[in-house]
Amino acid sequence: MSPSEALANFNLLIAGGLFVLYCLVEFLDASLTLSITRLQSLRSANMTLILYIILGIEVLAFVNNYLYAIPIALGAWLGTYLLIEHEKKKQAVKKNAVRKATT
Repeated sequence: MSPSEALANFNLLIAGGLFVLYCLVEFLDASLTLSITRLQSLRSANMTLILYIILGIEVLAFVNNYLYAIPIALGAWLGTYLLIEHEKKKQAVKKNAVRKATT
């Protein structure tokens, strides 16, 4: 597919959906890694199932137009960033709770 064909077939609504979907994928993927390291079997298995369903949708969109890689990559970046920030806040809350409990 030529660049002009790819651009002509690029749909902003689909791109926005893929951005949100891949933000969710990366959030789930990072959560999956955490759940595996914590040996949470059922949670890990459920997240893997959801991830593979979503990844199948992504592959179909990407095969049809390579320009969809842009919103997919941006969504992946945001999903990972949001999860790490969320985990940092959770750890800070835990540390504060421990400090208050010991004083």
